[in-house]
Amino acid sequence: MVIAIIGVLIALLLPAVQAAREAARRSQCNNNLKQIAIACHNYHDIHQSFPTGSTGDMNSPLAPSTYNWQYPGANWSVFFSIMPFIEQTAAYDTIRPRQQIVRGNSAIGGATVTIGSETITAAALAVGDPIRTALTNTYDAFLCPSDVNGRLTSTDSNDSSYTNYRYCAGDVGIYHPSIGINFVRGAFGNGVWFGTEGISDGTSNTIFFSERICTTRPADTTVNLEPAFGVCCPTTAWTGGIISTTGMTDAFSYSDCITSIDGTTKLYKSTLTINGGNNQSGRFWWSGMQSHTAIQTIMPPNGPSCTSTFASDGAPSAAAPTSRHPGGVNASRTDGSVTFISETISTVTSGVATPKVKLNGQSDFGVWGALGSRDGGEANSL
Repeated sequence: MVIAIIGVLIALLLPAVQAAREAARRSQCNNNLKQIAIACHNYHDIHQSFPTGSTGDMNSPLAPSTYNWQYPGANWSVFFSIMPFIEQTAAYDTIRPRQQIVRGNSAIGGATVTIGSETITAAALAVGDPIRTALTNTYDAFLCPSDVNGRLTSTDSNDSSYTNYRYCAGDVGIYHPSIGINFVRGAFGNGVWFGTEGISDGTSNTIFFSERICTTRPADTTVNLEPAFGVCCPTTAWTGGIISTTGMTDAFSYSDCITSIDGTTKLYKSTLTINGGNNQSGRFWWSGMQSHTAIQTIMPPNGPSCTSTFASDGAPSAAAPTSRHPGGVNASRTDGSVTFISETISTVTSGVATPKVKLNGQSDFGVWGALGSRDGGEANSL
């Protein structure tokens, strides 16, 4: 009888203990997001702008608007830029020489690139090299304790070093130089730097960062059927490798993406392809490639994520923020405040039958899309 009573008491107590633990983890996650936002404001105080989502080579003779993944130094993330402001100056100073000569998504393995007539080659970093160590270290400020994946080692790369936090690219797939700076709808883009004056919707009305669960097995299409970190490819969602104005606005199908989940299994439908190139969720905190460190405010929190059938980690995508927090995700706004975004938030604007990605004006993706855009003119409707 005594044992039975103890068993009943434990059964009653465990859910409360687990809830308390998750509350503590969520509180830490909130604090991390707030510190990252504050770090961006401290960066702004010095540089008169927020960091870019994906930076270019600081010594490059090219204009910032031409930075992209073809040039050395491209794709270093906002998280690398703010390291001196989160008490990681030593690691930043160690990595910085590498940042100036090699692409972010090839920082460890090395790369050869050409600018004009000049060819720059960066050798691969040996195990034990201080730069490699700094790149592959785990940084608590970039990890949400609710997601254990962030502290695991990737099964296909011992050089992965994860982040659960993502910069908000707004309600578009990605910025590309061939389209132009006006295609950047969020507070962050590729090779563009915005100050507070660029957030015309208001800093309290614009999402800065959110979170996404890490995948430690990016090449495993079976594991990545889970929407929390997998990215699927409906054939009508940005078909092919189109990165152009028409490809980004006309080709995307919101309905095909939102219905990509099997209602019974809650996984991506077995008929869909999982994009291994784009499915690199949180894999490299220092890479600004959107598959690693960006989210879009298109699909609902904890909803599906869709990308182009073009298997590239730079292909267009609608990556939803995801978390292990029940009911939604944490997000910081550009003013530094942190809020919880429900997964039931409106993602289709009233009166819009077929929501599309837009270059300007109010978002088609409801309140969620409006929160992601920095200059859509939706401040009064939030």
